[in-house]
Amino acid sequence: MLDHAIKTFHQMDQFGTPRSTISFNSLLSACNQSRQFDKVPQLFDEIPKKYDAVSPDKISYGILIKSYCETGHPQKGIEVLREMERKNKEVTAVTFTTILNALYKKRKEEEAEKLWSEMMKNDC
Repeated sequence: MLDHAIKTFHQMDQFGTPRSTISFNSLLSACNQSRQFDKVPQLFDEIPKKYDAVSPDKISYGILIKSYCETGHPQKGIEVLREMERKNKEVTAVTFTTILNALYKKRKEEEAEKLWSEMMKNDC
């Protein structure tokens, strides 16, 4: 099913429908919903390079972070969060709490507390 969604995304111009960040986010979400988390970083990297109309936004980054956290890699999620900050992308409370949840699941309370403090400092 996910392969069909990816194929359709690549064929959107043939259907007279422009690709957008919204359609990109829908595709990334479909990867997470189908539990094919490894596809998210791959598509996140490839698609914006291939299609000028697609530029990752805060939601795209949040979906990428969720894919890392769902596979037990909250540290990669933190790396993406830092990238968001460098690129002046808004980091939302959802982004922080996704990582916090993954850190607590891995029993990394100290890291989680540091991130919580950062979140509070940023008024999230």
